[in-house]
Amino acid sequence: MIWHSRNDCNIINQQSGFTLLEALVALLITSTIFLLMASGIFQGKLAQPLAEDQEQIEWHLFLNQWEAYLNDAEFEKLTRRQLTTKEKAKNKKKSETFTYKKSGQAFVRTKNYGGGYQPLLLNVAYVEFARVQGQIEITVSFINGKTRVGKIYVESWEDFSDEKQ
Repeated sequence: MIWHSRNDCNIINQQSGFTLLEALVALLITSTIFLLMASGIFQGKLAQPLAEDQEQIEWHLFLNQWEAYLNDAEFEKLTRRQLTTKEKAKNKKKSETFTYKKSGQAFVRTKNYGGGYQPLLLNVAYVEFARVQGQIEITVSFINGKTRVGKIYVESWEDFSDEKQ
């Protein structure tokens, strides 16, 4: 038989360590953190295609808007960096000259005389124009590294000559 003194019991009670409850709380907190991290990664993977779809929708809206502007315009000049058109001013008989080009980090429609501009695309790194088989081709590189190419056929420009390019 082993006899313990009262001093031995005090030594045993003074030993440090985790109780079962403290270990369970720590396990619960750690599990919650890992669950939230896994959920965030999963949600990020789900959101990526939606963001790409949104970018595609914005690109097509831009092309539709730009095509509407060009259909109401006369061709003036095309270079690799800009396109110049003449458009009838609303409620006026005279035409106004507009230039489409990259300015800062935007693709803009600029009124040549009288100032003013309208941003058509944002976060643009590079814009290039070309004439391809009677169409205006625009290549746009965005700051996020993506590049999009669009072609617009303007019926009234069908016969514009190479001399004006």
